[in-house]
Amino acid sequence: MTHILHRQIGGTLPVAAGGSGLEIVDSTGKRYLDASGGAGVSCLGHGHPAVTAALHEQLDRLAYAHTGFFTTEVAEKLADRLIADAPQGISHAYLVSGGSEAIEAALKMARQYFIERGEPKRRHVIARRQSYHGNTLGALAAGGNEWRRAPFSPLLIETHHIAPCFAYRFQEPGESEEAYGRRAANALEARILELGEGTVMAFVAETVVGATAGTVPAAKGYFKRIREICDRHGVLLILDEVMCGMGRTGTLHACEQEGMAPDLMTIAKGLGGGYEPIGAVLLGRHIYESFANGSGFFQHGHTYMGHPMACAAGLAVQETIRRDNLLANVRIQGALLRRRLGERFGNHPHVGDIRGRGLFQAIELVEERSTKAPFDPAKKLHARVKKAAMARGLMVYPMGGHDRRHTGRPCAAGAALHRHRSRDRRDRRSPGQRAGRRFGLATIPDTIGRVRSIDPHGHRPFSLAAGGGRCLFHRRLPELLRRGLHRPRHLLCRRPVRARWRSAGRQQSRDQLPRRAAQGTARPHGRATPVRSPRAVTGDPVGPLLQVFRPRPDGDRPLRRTVLSALVKSSSAYLPSCPGGLTVSSASEKLDLLKQREGGRS
Repeated sequence: MTHILHRQIGGTLPVAAGGSGLEIVDSTGKRYLDASGGAGVSCLGHGHPAVTAALHEQLDRLAYAHTGFFTTEVAEKLADRLIADAPQGISHAYLVSGGSEAIEAALKMARQYFIERGEPKRRHVIARRQSYHGNTLGALAAGGNEWRRAPFSPLLIETHHIAPCFAYRFQEPGESEEAYGRRAANALEARILELGEGTVMAFVAETVVGATAGTVPAAKGYFKRIREICDRHGVLLILDEVMCGMGRTGTLHACEQEGMAPDLMTIAKGLGGGYEPIGAVLLGRHIYESFANGSGFFQHGHTYMGHPMACAAGLAVQETIRRDNLLANVRIQGALLRRRLGERFGNHPHVGDIRGRGLFQAIELVEERSTKAPFDPAKKLHARVKKAAMARGLMVYPMGGHDRRHTGRPCAAGAALHRHRSRDRRDRRSPGQRAGRRFGLATIPDTIGRVRSIDPHGHRPFSLAAGGGRCLFHRRLPELLRRGLHRPRHLLCRRPVRARWRSAGRQQSRDQLPRRAAQGTARPHGRATPVRSPRAVTGDPVGPLLQVFRPRPDGDRPLRRTVLSALVKSSSAYLPSCPGGLTVSSASEKLDLLKQREGGRS
């Protein structure tokens, strides 16, 4: 019996006992590929030597000092690093413990800024529907996810929401991207005028909408127009880059690609890489000077803000990103990722949209491509994917919610880089042949598996988004689930999945397969071939996305070598060193070393 109030009551969670590199190991010894980086946090993997060394050094020096009495050298260094890399006009950093706390602090900064300026009537906050800014009351009020907000609505401050900039759902036929971006941005000005000139204090938005909508970038020119509107009406612009920031989109801050800068910006997650809880608010010089020339203090604070251990972790992570030139590699790998996603999924009948920036990419899955109709919530696709993935030692990060305005739950599924080797040979094989143990494998740096919605009114159907970091992910989650691969020690899952399959001219049902396999009577002859009608097999409209079967058991060692080759070749450009202990520089040396290790374990 546990005395912890877990998020889900009534189930049993595995106990995480350790982690190294890409994997988390539970108390039974089972290994899980951390494909989601937790909640999109572990951008350098687990046990990175540079970060752990920095933490040990700081722990020996000083673990804690209250910021009401002291500053610390490591906090000052981290702030210097953040401001040196910040957008133009950002002059100071306020260090906190996480993303929700950062949003809370930013909202209070905006309010106090106008009080210091003698404009106390500015109290309204405008945000966007289908957004997420955190789970504390202020952050929850700013978010536009009605499923999360509903139980606590009596406690939330009044926040006004406008439509998101979501071209796939709301761009009109024949409307250019620039025209749509301008139209979407003009909704902000209309709401400001509706609330009354001089009464709005801030507009809050994610630069690239992450979890809730599935990596939705703004239309061209949208944020420049937003910046113009905020300046015209004296409204502060708060950009939430807790998920999309710190390198995930190919630049350290996603707003760099928009050609504008905010007044306040929140960061977290990739700031500390999960080694310590840390976030920050980056604020403009004009905000700092209003405090300095007015009351002389910011009326806010928490016990663990600016914690020395957290600052040491954040500084080490950011120095590693710079030293290993990871931002350039995110851009290179992101371009390859986008091209491969289009090649593999562009014509799939259940893929409605492929979108994102850098290694922050998503594939939106729909039940009906022509109408963009989402899936029925009763199918609980998100829960099925999570359960199947965890059973195979793969971590994704799903959520679900009922969508009252649409009829179900569309989804955006993360995918990954496809390796180049043997592509022509793979393409000449039939789909059934490709399903065997020599199929093309691939990896993705730090996939974020997220189940969210595309509904602009705030309800969350299913999405699974991919993001940038240094964790690796098998090329396509649907492919992994469909093929039900045995898991080699380093990457995939050992446990077979129940599904229909054909072998030696005979079809076996999902229920019969485990029993016959245990009796030794279900041995495939040659390469296993999937049933041709996925609907008949699974009873699921997504068909191939969830269909699974077993490859032949004696293919484990060759499959493992193929996986290792794919992992090294696809990731070497993005991972100059491997946190799990590999320090050789070239991909071929890594591959040789891994093969030697695998040969000793077989």
